[in-house]
Amino acid sequence: MAVHVPYNELQKLLIHHYQERDANLTWLNSCLEGQAGIAFPYMRGDVVQISNVITASVPSHLPSLNDSTLPVYVINIPVGISPTMDISERIHHLLQLFEEQSFGTNVVTSKSEAEKRTAIVFGVNQVMSINVHCNLVFQAAIDYLTTFSSLPYRVVAFQWAPTWVIKTSVPNLYSLDIAFRLFRLHDPLKAEAFRLAFEGGNQLREIIPYKRIRETLKNCDATALFVNTFAKKSPFSPLYYGVMDADPVAFKNTNQEGLFSRYDTLIQRHQVIPSAVTLGYTFYDPQYPLIRLASEIDMIVRQAMSAAICFGAYFPEPGTFFKVKDPGALSRLHEISFLGGNGATLENRRLIQNGVAAGIFTNGVFSYDGGIYTSTPSRAYTLKLKRLTYEPTSSEIKQKQTLETLFGGLVQSHASAREWGESIYTALGFNVPSLNFHASNALTASSQIGMMFKVFNPYSRMISGGALEGRFSKKIFDNVMKTYHLPLSQALIQLLEETKHTLRGLGMPPNLISMVENAARLSGQAIHRYLSRYM
Repeated sequence: MAVHVPYNELQKLLIHHYQERDANLTWLNSCLEGQAGIAFPYMRGDVVQISNVITASVPSHLPSLNDSTLPVYVINIPVGISPTMDISERIHHLLQLFEEQSFGTNVVTSKSEAEKRTAIVFGVNQVMSINVHCNLVFQAAIDYLTTFSSLPYRVVAFQWAPTWVIKTSVPNLYSLDIAFRLFRLHDPLKAEAFRLAFEGGNQLREIIPYKRIRETLKNCDATALFVNTFAKKSPFSPLYYGVMDADPVAFKNTNQEGLFSRYDTLIQRHQVIPSAVTLGYTFYDPQYPLIRLASEIDMIVRQAMSAAICFGAYFPEPGTFFKVKDPGALSRLHEISFLGGNGATLENRRLIQNGVAAGIFTNGVFSYDGGIYTSTPSRAYTLKLKRLTYEPTSSEIKQKQTLETLFGGLVQSHASAREWGESIYTALGFNVPSLNFHASNALTASSQIGMMFKVFNPYSRMISGGALEGRFSKKIFDNVMKTYHLPLSQALIQLLEETKHTLRGLGMPPNLISMVENAARLSGQAIHRYLSRYM
């Protein structure tokens, strides 16, 4: 039946249509001419919101452990995807690792224990696209998940949406949804290229809300279900909340021992149950061994820093576990948070800061044993780190170019004086009992702390020796390694005293200066032990 519209109402609708058409014609024509980056009337804002949190239909197994005192583990793993990825295949790969490489040295033992003492929540997430079709594909993929395992796991899915703001206020401007649809209708290829510029590659990485994603997973119903199940079935087990990434290659170490068996050993080794534990990680890429060696050096330095100063190094997202429930006590997971502070990354640092402030985290143990072998992130593939495609010889390790790569080529490596100083300074501000230092000039403080590391770092001594002789040689490497444990030279003593004097001037108390010096000494000794294999 036809709908009758009065003539005057129809006239108003037509006038409004022509006004909208004229208002949007200018930017649309410019977009069609290839100027979408400038002409499209909306731009991405800074705020990112999580939306549409749902739990997918997967097997409903629960942990089978009863009345034990062994540690139990609830693990959150964000799984970022794009419309072209096979979600089921990716989750299946991760579940297979948990089944086969979690406990003991064989698949049967691993799977049996994993069914009892681990519970995994996968957080499948994707950007909320301005192309509605991409969002429908994501929803369909979640609806038809086909991965099955007898392990206790759940799949939680959600999207995160960047805000879009109007560049210039124009009367009668179409909404974002209609504007993009119109653009896509007229030129699908140009519209898709514009979308990918904002939703793919480096542009996308800049806006991923890492902290919010982890916080969403931590607070979801599935995580709460597993925490409550362990609390009821095994109330006298310490419960560890685990943070992992979705790109592991292997869990077993070189002795073929499962990941959680090694965590069990690490936890039970301490009379006081650790608040946080990590075995670290190793970048794995057989084609570029320098990447693996650089990550190993980073990890041994972090271990030394943490041995000297509580949470002195960054506890990494690939495989750190936080005790959120003591035996016989209630869970305190809800009291900690990934949120707060500047930026969207360094999620574990904020979680630790909040946990320390709440009195939940008091001692952290960093014990590197290879940890989780993980795929290498794109940021690690620098030309320097890709220089060798084979295991370097001792002679090649002693080259200045190789050493510069190992100690300065890996982003965020604690083997660099800058990262070392910043991490120690941050830890001193965590307000852990006996650690509480804030300088009026944080940059100067962290720089001076890093300078103390240079005093004890064999690599720094090698570079200084090369500068004195006018060129670097393998002989300098050997001489520094052979004389490392001798008393400090007069030049190093002077540098150390000048650094201490500057830190005292910044207000650092003597006991903290001694702790920083000890951390630097232990870090240098760890590097010396590592490089000794190439003597």
